[in-house]
Amino acid sequence: MKKIVLVLVLYLFWDGPANSKIIKLECPTSHVHKSLTIELDTEKKMADKYPYIVNSKNEIEFSFWLPSVNKIKKNGLDTLTGWFVKIDPKSLNWVYKTIDGITGPEISEMQKNNNFGFNKINNRGMIQSKLFPTKCISPGEKHNSNLLAQVTPEGSVTSYPLENYKVGDSLLEDAEISMIEEQKKFSQFKGRKFYNVAFELSPNESEYQYIDVYIKSGDTKYTIQSLSMVKNMNVNKCLEHQEYMKIKLDEKFSKHFFYAGQMPHDLDKSGKSIVYGKNYAFRDGNLTLNCRAWADEFKKKYKGEAPIEDAFVFTISSSDFIQWQTMGMK
Repeated sequence: MKKIVLVLVLYLFWDGPANSKIIKLECPTSHVHKSLTIELDTEKKMADKYPYIVNSKNEIEFSFWLPSVNKIKKNGLDTLTGWFVKIDPKSLNWVYKTIDGITGPEISEMQKNNNFGFNKINNRGMIQSKLFPTKCISPGEKHNSNLLAQVTPEGSVTSYPLENYKVGDSLLEDAEISMIEEQKKFSQFKGRKFYNVAFELSPNESEYQYIDVYIKSGDTKYTIQSLSMVKNMNVNKCLEHQEYMKIKLDEKFSKHFFYAGQMPHDLDKSGKSIVYGKNYAFRDGNLTLNCRAWADEFKKKYKGEAPIEDAFVFTISSSDFIQWQTMGMK
């Protein structure tokens, strides 16, 4: 996907235009489609034609909407992509969220319920790849022609293995094509953009019980786009283990955007089965620690057929997979 440079005009001082110094910044990202030029007016508190606020941490926040990058229609209506931007004027780091497929009436409802603002926007549906803080620079400053090279390697999900597997690697390193194709027959996502294959893991080789891997349909290299390690355990034990794992990961990922929350599991239409999640955002994907708590009624439905249990799930996913997931998994 093409690189974009977002050119921003930033005031270094926040006590009025008389003491302001204007500088231009280039803020790189790998997931945008065109350049934007925005001027911040500290007197009118406007970012170009969009109003901004200065939050309690003295960071500037603003939002804007553009036509949907995926040209989505909902109920016959054109939809928009919302951008929610935050810039730290001291470090010159910027971070942003986007949410796609939102109609005009839905935006009005969000405004009515005061659900705007960087931290107010529900993380469900966000393209989390855009949440890794990236340093902006002045246009005249000498830098590598590829602005993305300035993003530290730790920003990529491909840098971190989960057991012996990594997003971006080929599953053929660990499994034969015949085995993958046989498991593919059981995927509920056959014929869609991605499909999944699951394998049991030996207790002598892993603390997890099985691995669930997603691959893009038609990919003859069988590149891993998302991988989950699953360990069955009751929800109370899982939440304790989840917190323990977060403490360990905080040592390594303290600079990453972190968010936590809970939501109904998509498979249980009653809304009673819950996923408790803790998430770290990377520039090209995310890492999640989930606890799946299935409702008793849902467990009974599958008892004896394909028994399901509460579980701890450690997942690493690419931004391409996350976008497919948030757009309905078609």
